[in-house]
Amino acid sequence: MFKKIRISVAVLFMTSNAAWANLMVPYFGGEVGYDMGKWKIKDVASSKSTANANGVFGGLFAGLRWNLASHFIVNTEIFGNESSTSTSNRTINITGGGTSQAKLRMKYSYGGSLLPGFRFNNAGMIYLRAGIIRSQFDLHQSIPPAGAGSVWSKNNVAGGQFGVGVQGDLDGAWGARAEYDYVTYNSFTAFGNTITARDNQFKIGVLYNFC
Repeated sequence: MFKKIRISVAVLFMTSNAAWANLMVPYFGGEVGYDMGKWKIKDVASSKSTANANGVFGGLFAGLRWNLASHFIVNTEIFGNESSTSTSNRTINITGGGTSQAKLRMKYSYGGSLLPGFRFNNAGMIYLRAGIIRSQFDLHQSIPPAGAGSVWSKNNVAGGQFGVGVQGDLDGAWGARAEYDYVTYNSFTAFGNTITARDNQFKIGVLYNFC
């Protein structure tokens, strides 16, 4: 009797593991992309200007794919990227009168997203992205405010990320994807200047599915 129970439990455990593996698939990958942003600066004299920001970025991501139905999936994903996106120098008004040269750059980003998708055949799918992102924005001001102690103002800024992508299967457990994301950040203050950033990101990546 106990032998039959052990066999039944073992069969149930293996069946459950197989069902769970079919439901949840972990994956890991890398990506590179190009960033085109519009970063608005309102200086201490309330003079407004828009700066074009361009650069490349690259990093890693990891996630879990949940197979909800035969054609519908939801991915939960985290990511981290290094970025070279920056503006050119521009002249802004500074506290106490006069002007200074200023330049903005993005150093890195990280965040998490939900990616609902539709698998339209055995080898490809289309998906959406909705998530949160945090990025470090640095403002370089050649003449900083009195007492600043540095010509750099470093700011960790939160935002929202929304996108669409396509993904295809390669050989075995490997896959590739291409994606467009629109990123909108909260306004922040650096050296008394108010900055608002909006970005368009185009990226490609490869990934490995562990199941």
